[in-house]
Amino acid sequence: TLVELLSQARTRTAAGAGSGFALHIHMDISHIIPASANTMLFELLLVGLLRDPSSCRMYHRAKADVFRLEIPNSPGNKTARALRFCSLLPTTILDVTADVL
Repeated sequence: TLVELLSQARTRTAAGAGSGFALHIHMDISHIIPASANTMLFELLLVGLLRDPSSCRMYHRAKADVFRLEIPNSPGNKTARALRFCSLLPTTILDVTADVL
């Protein structure tokens, strides 16, 4: 689960960096979004606590942690609109055209 992955990343980083470290997580969002995605992102990024309902394990986000969400292009921006929570976050839109490639 995401809680287990984040907890393992924190443990591994703490072992190598000591105290005062920050996690930098890049989340690549798919075009198929589960119904719970908005709630999960809200709990993780705004509340700062994510709980796995099956194991009751918790992940507490540190203030220094950095999360970057990558949302793919879709016709009519359908994917971005489905993630209503993301409209509350600072946004950088990257426009890749054939000229850039």
